[in-house]
Amino acid sequence: MQIKHIGFLLPACRLSLPVFLFLLFAAGLQAQDDKAVIDKVVATVGGEILLLSEVQEQVSYTRQQQKDLPEGYDCIVLQNLLVQKLLVNQAKIDSVEVKDEEVENQLDARVERLRTYFNQDDKAIEEYYGQSVNDIKAQMRGDMRSQLLAERMQGQITEKATITPSEVQAFFYNIPKDSLPYFNAEVEIREVVYKPKVNDKEKNAARERIEELRKRITEGGESFADLAKKIQR
Repeated sequence: MQIKHIGFLLPACRLSLPVFLFLLFAAGLQAQDDKAVIDKVVATVGGEILLLSEVQEQVSYTRQQQKDLPEGYDCIVLQNLLVQKLLVNQAKIDSVEVKDEEVENQLDARVERLRTYFNQDDKAIEEYYGQSVNDIKAQMRGDMRSQLLAERMQGQITEKATITPSEVQAFFYNIPKDSLPYFNAEVEIREVVYKPKVNDKEKNAARERIEELRKRITEGGESFADLAKKIQR
């Protein structure tokens, strides 16, 4: 299984070694520019994509339940979501299924826990989350299905396992650094190119502007360098 890195949002995150051995990352981490980012793909795992909004929503949801989150919690969420995407992708390959009834039962259980927290007051829930209980369920339905698929796939993988993930991690961390195998880096670049069509009106306007600048230089004696600076501003 391979994960293709598109553009990471958390450059300070260090994935645990077992996850790193499962997933091959692409180019180096990229910093965000000054432009506002509404959403973006941060990674793809097989046919599954991980969005920036998914990481942010998970962190935000946990922060609502627990205000004092440990340092680097964003990285923990990122790693957990990557593992979940990996398991969901494998579950689809292996034709692992989750029934709609199972999803609805889990959603109902989660909503009931939410109602308990708000003293069975649906209006208070709507005021706090800005949407109705049904809308909350609809928003969580896809994530709940993915979570159940991941849990079922993980159960099949670990069914006959005789060692724990922590033992695997300890084994690899104890390997001398000079004995670690070399992994080739993989880079995937995507570019959206759009070449707008220029109509005759815009062409004529540009031509008139050029002629005006040329006249100011040849007849008016203005400096080309000074004009170029003014145009750039």
